[in-house]
Amino acid sequence: MKKISLLLAFLGFIGLQVVFAQTRELSGVVTSGEDRSSIPGASIVVKGTTLGTVTDMEGKFTLKVPASAKALLVSFVGMTSLEVPITGSSNYAIALKAESISVDEVIVTAFGIKRNPKEMGVATAKVANQELTAAGASNVMNGMVAKVSGLQINTINNGVNPDTKITLRGNRQPE
Repeated sequence: MKKISLLLAFLGFIGLQVVFAQTRELSGVVTSGEDRSSIPGASIVVKGTTLGTVTDMEGKFTLKVPASAKALLVSFVGMTSLEVPITGSSNYAIALKAESISVDEVIVTAFGIKRNPKEMGVATAKVANQELTAAGASNVMNGMVAKVSGLQINTINNGVNPDTKITLRGNRQPE
């Protein structure tokens, strides 16, 4: 009986070695390409799988990858995603570059819901930056006067802290 249990334990040990030999551990650090500061919370995923991790507060990560893995996908909000090929090395220094994102037009409706202008069922108004500053207005509120249909701006001067009340198409209270 001892020989059988010893044989089973030996086979189990060999089986575990085979399982662990099919994966390897990679580690590294993700930094910003501009100033080499660490990027906490960057996402690292093995390409073609759901295996992944995120960087810690110092931008460091460790990840067990299968032996068949070919590349890592590294991404972070505001940075250009990067595909890093997996080589014989087990330690990686990854630098991400900042990505500039431009927005054409965004309509902000009630409660911050954003919509495409073509999807809106009501009239919309667009005020460019140049129009706000063209007349030499002292602030943004004064720059929007007579530029948006249905916009009513009232400044209430109560001494130390003047208050501005903005009403757009309705919800008018009797004065």
